[in-house]
Amino acid sequence: MKRIVLAAVLSCILALTFTMTAFADDGQNPVMNFIGRYGENRATIDVSAEGDADAKIHVTWGSSAWQTAEWDMSGTFDEKTLTVTYDNCVKKVITFEDETSATEEVAYENGKGSFTFSEDGTLTWDDQEEHIADGTVFTYTNYTESENSVTKSEKLIGGWEIAEDQTITDEIRDLFQKGMEMSQDETAKAYMPVSYLGHQLVAGLNHAILCKSPEGWAIVYLYQDLNDNVSVIKIDQLTLGI
Repeated sequence: MKRIVLAAVLSCILALTFTMTAFADDGQNPVMNFIGRYGENRATIDVSAEGDADAKIHVTWGSSAWQTAEWDMSGTFDEKTLTVTYDNCVKKVITFEDETSATEEVAYENGKGSFTFSEDGTLTWDDQEEHIADGTVFTYTNYTESENSVTKSEKLIGGWEIAEDQTITDEIRDLFQKGMEMSQDETAKAYMPVSYLGHQLVAGLNHAILCKSPEGWAIVYLYQDLNDNVSVIKIDQLTLGI
């Protein structure tokens, strides 16, 4: 019973922490909290982070079985409004002649508009050139299965997923130790991992691990890059009555 109550408390803390946390203050592009694929009917929007604060966006919208339009644009992310404004959009129309050949035509360049993210995991697009997406709400559609003990999982704001299995496996313990060895905080190296809370897909993976710390409890956020290098993003000290 105590374990069930603890898991419920951790899920609430994790949801609140992830909702309120963007890693811009720690040098990480805040767009990483919203990257991934959003979709609605025949349209998909792929969002990726670029540089310190920019978003790179690719839109695909099938108008028919033989014709598809694609848009590519980028812009700086405004953390206050959760909006990316752009003026460099290139639209291409791809027409499929048969199963093996297609033609591509540039419809326009330097198109203007904006994308606005919502904390409920949706996205809207204000296309100022054609108003093609007026009133359309695009929903985050990514689902990932991590090898780090995450099986079925619950999607959270910013692409975070709560781990159904919160066990500290040998793999996660090794990952945690690698990150702590790179930490400049000597006190943090005394932390003991207790529960694997979840992960976020970025250019690599962000991990959240509940730890017993000298001060009590803390959530340690780690970044694992594509080469399996691990570093500490931040440490949140918690006050828990458990």
